[in-house]
Amino acid sequence: MSTKIRLKCTSCDRSLSVDESKAGKKLRCPTCETVITVPLASDSEVQAASGPAKKAKRKKAEDPDDIWSTPMSSYSSPAIEEHEYEQYGIPAKKPRSSDAEFSSDEMTLKGPMIFFVIGLVVGIVSIVLSLSAPEAGRAVSFGAIIIGALISVTGHWKIREAAYAESTSCGLMFVWLPLYQPYYIISRFSQIKIPFLVSLLGNIAAIVGVIGLVIANVQLDKAGGG
Repeated sequence: MSTKIRLKCTSCDRSLSVDESKAGKKLRCPTCETVITVPLASDSEVQAASGPAKKAKRKKAEDPDDIWSTPMSSYSSPAIEEHEYEQYGIPAKKPRSSDAEFSSDEMTLKGPMIFFVIGLVVGIVSIVLSLSAPEAGRAVSFGAIIIGALISVTGHWKIREAAYAESTSCGLMFVWLPLYQPYYIISRFSQIKIPFLVSLLGNIAAIVGVIGLVIANVQLDKAGGG
């Protein structure tokens, strides 16, 4: 008869099972590679695989270097299946869309903020120049618009990645159904707030550039009319 000891990784909370004969020894979690000490059967849940009940020999590992680096799948000790979670009192896995792994959380405002400040300064300069030197102001305003557009596209692309990471259908609706985009942003704002703010900053920089461009055109029209 083969028996299994059920345990959880102390670092990533992955549910695992090992042969009772491994009680007291150490292993590495196949997910995060954290070293775990297998508890004695009396301290954990043991499941009989087949046959009559039979006591397994247990001894504590006294050697601190007794660590198994081989993935547990190689000696037939799989993790608990999802349908067994309730039976063993293990919380169900969270859906991917609410997980923190998504790359949008890895995005920071530091880099985009630098470009936003540059774009904003260029836009303000274009406005000032448009009042005194419209030709130069119009050229500079294009620079502000381009910088703002690049920032905005970066944020929008990250939001689209979030939608595709949730599901392919969600990503397709985000891309092809414009009315779905506001709904997605509002309902998932806590997950995509950083890329959304990046996109917003880009739009602001681009708008300042557009204002400079409009002023420059008005000034040129006045000069041409005069």
